[in-house]
Amino acid sequence: MNPKKKFIIDELTPDLDGQLLADASETLQPINSQALVQANIQKNIVIREELRTFIPPLLDEEYNQLEENIVAEGCRDKLIVWKDNAVFVLVDGHNRYTICNKHNIPYQVEVLPFKNIDEVQDWMINNQLGKRNVTEETKSYLRGMQYKREKQQGKRYDLEEKENENGEENTPRLSTRERLAIQHKVSPKTIQRDEKYVEVIDILSGGDKKFKSEILNRIIPIPKNAVDMTNNLNIEHIHKLGKLLKEGRAFKDCYRIVVAEFSEKQVGSKKPTALLDVIRSIKRAVQLKDRRSYEASLRVLQSMGESLF
Repeated sequence: MNPKKKFIIDELTPDLDGQLLADASETLQPINSQALVQANIQKNIVIREELRTFIPPLLDEEYNQLEENIVAEGCRDKLIVWKDNAVFVLVDGHNRYTICNKHNIPYQVEVLPFKNIDEVQDWMINNQLGKRNVTEETKSYLRGMQYKREKQQGKRYDLEEKENENGEENTPRLSTRERLAIQHKVSPKTIQRDEKYVEVIDILSGGDKKFKSEILNRIIPIPKNAVDMTNNLNIEHIHKLGKLLKEGRAFKDCYRIVVAEFSEKQVGSKKPTALLDVIRSIKRAVQLKDRRSYEASLRVLQSMGESLF
């Protein structure tokens, strides 16, 4: 080896090593800092039951598949948290959080700037609606939830006004259902029906979240006009309809049993208002040109007739 070349290398090596160490240190500093932030957040994650149960749960098969995927591939999606004072409230990723802790699998978190619990729940609904594997039944339920929530919160967009472009007069803003209809690309009438759908499904499921999830995921099929079919039933009979469904019977058979019992009670109690209520429902359906409600009312009327004669 050329002595001169060796001298040059020896002279440069200390400086070169020092520069490499400096560059490495600069690169590692943000990485270490980020790791510390992640560790601090993960240490202070809390689960709030109202958020954990807010969205209909996964089916057992879906949860098992998710667990297999995470064990095999790691947790690829970040968990979403909300910084509420000194704690980080888990917003999205409850199943992933449970699975990762069970198998000691690392995960990443992302903090989103929510102002309050209402903003958190609105985000959860919209996030769920944006997923590709959501059934139409689940979409209807989530839209209905959102509509009911915003009405309860007093978001009366129909009472707010704004100036037009010329500033000459005020133009009424969209109602809540109109705004949500545009947001979700459905009709305002659909949003109203979604609200009724939530009420019916909640009564049918009777607080059984697994049963509700099975309905929304079509494991337990119910017809699209189930809301109309239950229009003339009271809460007690809708709840009984749900109990019969849990036994594994077909919806039509359950409905036939419940309607017969409902009609028998109405006629047996000798309340003339029962028949008048059905007639009013038929008239209302004709005025609204609502064929499904019309047919549902006719079925109740026919059942009442069969009990009488």
